[in-house]
Amino acid sequence: MKHPIVFGGLLLASSVASADPFRNLDFELANTNTSSLMLSPGPPSLVGQGPAVDLLPAWQYLVGTNNAPTTPLAYIGFNLPVPETGGAAIVESSIFGDSGNGKYLLEFYTTAAIRQSAEAIRQTGDIPADAKYLSYEGGGLEVSVNGTELELYGVYGSPYRYSHYDISPYAGQEVTIELKLPWLQFGNTAFLDNVAFSETIIPEPGALSLFCLGGAALVLRHVRKCRRRRRFREVR
Repeated sequence: MKHPIVFGGLLLASSVASADPFRNLDFELANTNTSSLMLSPGPPSLVGQGPAVDLLPAWQYLVGTNNAPTTPLAYIGFNLPVPETGGAAIVESSIFGDSGNGKYLLEFYTTAAIRQSAEAIRQTGDIPADAKYLSYEGGGLEVSVNGTELELYGVYGSPYRYSHYDISPYAGQEVTIELKLPWLQFGNTAFLDNVAFSETIIPEPGALSLFCLGGAALVLRHVRKCRRRRRFREVR
């Protein structure tokens, strides 16, 4: 179970009274106790793939060429992205020694050998009426609302770093949110967790220096995860 994340003004969409709230924003609804998963032993845990409806409920997973993910995929990887599932996987946080903020996270992984395509997850729901920011733990993704890309507002938080976007123009509206990993010529990797809506920055910054420190820490955390992922693949 996720450890509670308590910040002033934080409103997870799942806790807001709404006709169609966003769901599974922390990816903890992944159902790994089902016979539909195709898993095999692998260090340091089981690896394989399974239906996206089980591993990534409430979200649509898409891939596509020309940086435009438009084709839904029915399967997604578990603990290790594989070409057959487009290069994304629900991953146990403990693999990275980072289970303090939840059991699962989402990894996007692309190389030139994996279709040279962009990948995205997409969901339609209601933005809380008093939300000013959309944030997620991680970085390197493009975030869009109803097809319009949002500009990165800043990266804040400790010990977990959150990328923030101004969502206030869409507050109280039903929208489609897409988080996309753009394709890069030599491959791309990103980790995503804890999507949230909030009234304030998580936490509120005291000075511009917080942005610089947050961005640097995010890069270091991303590099450490990439190195662990590389070692994980080499062991297999």
